[in-house]
Amino acid sequence: MELLSLQLRVTDADLLAIAQKHVDDSPVEDLTVHIRPEGIRIAGYYPMFIRVRFETLWRLGAEQGKIHAYLDQASALGMPVSIFRSAVMKLIEDQIGKAPWLRIVSDRIEIDPEILLETELCPGRVNLREIRLEEGAMVVSAGSLQ
Repeated sequence: MELLSLQLRVTDADLLAIAQKHVDDSPVEDLTVHIRPEGIRIAGYYPMFIRVRFETLWRLGAEQGKIHAYLDQASALGMPVSIFRSAVMKLIEDQIGKAPWLRIVSDRIEIDPEILLETELCPGRVNLREIRLEEGAMVVSAGSLQ
C-alpha cells in the first residue's frame, strides 16, 4: 500500500496524546505541547531535588522522507541551557527513545512517519514532502515521488 496524496492535520492535543503515551513511565510532569509557526514548543516539569520547569522549541523539517526536529531553544528554571544541548538530547533519548519511530541522530530527533503511522494510526507508505506549522496545528503533506 502506498499513499499517493495526503494532508494530515495534527493538533496540539494530538501531539500531546502521543507524547504522553511515550513519557507515561517517565518522571516528567504537567507536559504541554504547542504548535507554533516557528516550531513546536514543549514544556513541563522535571522533578530533581526541586521541580525544574523546562521549555524547549523544536524547528521541524522534512528531509529524505523523515521528520527532523532540531532543538532551537531550551531553558530550565527560566535560564537558557544551550550549553547543555547534548545532555538535553540524552535525557530525551532516555525518556522517549524506546518509540520505534524515533531516533536521536547527533543534534536532532529523526521521526520515521511510516513507522509512526503504522504503530500509532494505520499502515502504509507515506512519501513525506513538507511540514507546515500554523498556530495550534501542523499540516503534514505527502504524495507521489514523481
